[in-house]
Amino acid sequence: AEGFDGVVPALAIPDTVKRVENGVVVETVSREDLVGAQTPQAFLAPALRRAFGRDLSEATDCASLIERAGGRVAVVEGDPRLLKVTTPADLALVEALLASS
Repeated sequence: AEGFDGVVPALAIPDTVKRVENGVVVETVSREDLVGAQTPQAFLAPALRRAFGRDLSEATDCASLIERAGGRVAVVEGDPRLLKVTTPADLALVEALLASS
């Protein structure tokens, strides 16, 4: 996307989102402006190099690194079939889906 340092696919969040403190719900967050970022994500190499030169401790994905470095990240419509494998449970789900196809 022209004028941006990167682009991420994302889907609207269908679940109700709660903010919790010490095991107690303190707020139901409006999901109107929230999306769930997916992978793969694409970035301009210079922006990614700058971002990786900064503090990485609170980054949750490459897009968050770019954002924290002052970059602009565009969002495009995602696809529910874009499954991110982060945990063993994610891997088991993908393996089951592949086995059934």
